[in-house]
Amino acid sequence: LQTTRGACQKFKRIPTAVVNFVECSRITRAKHRAQNSPFRHLLKPKVGGLGIALATMGEQFESMLDVTIVYPQGTPTFWELLSGRLDAVLVRVQPRDIPADLLGGDPVGDKAYRQRLTAWIEGLWAEKDALIERLLGGG
Repeated sequence: LQTTRGACQKFKRIPTAVVNFVECSRITRAKHRAQNSPFRHLLKPKVGGLGIALATMGEQFESMLDVTIVYPQGTPTFWELLSGRLDAVLVRVQPRDIPADLLGGDPVGDKAYRQRLTAWIEGLWAEKDALIERLLGGG
């Protein structure tokens, strides 16, 4: 979190884009099983880095882009990605407003703030999981 906080402070006055991978890892069956994820197609979200970014640079954010990437034939290996051995990749980008009460909070010291942030992200994750199910033809 300190690294994230430092980067956010550095870029606070410079036009930049913040990219946050809330799952923190590529999904595998083993990781999904080990986490006992409540989502069918996603790992549990981890909100620490996002919370620090919103706390440090929150007043600079109005919205975010929620990017969903789906591989209909299954998750490719890193080599398959690099070598272009994919038949299909589905990408959906959805603008999302960031709730005003999540901008500038304290994700480390304020338990109520962290709970609100977690609840918001978990709601987005439920929507994302349903979207992936539809894109895979299951709903």
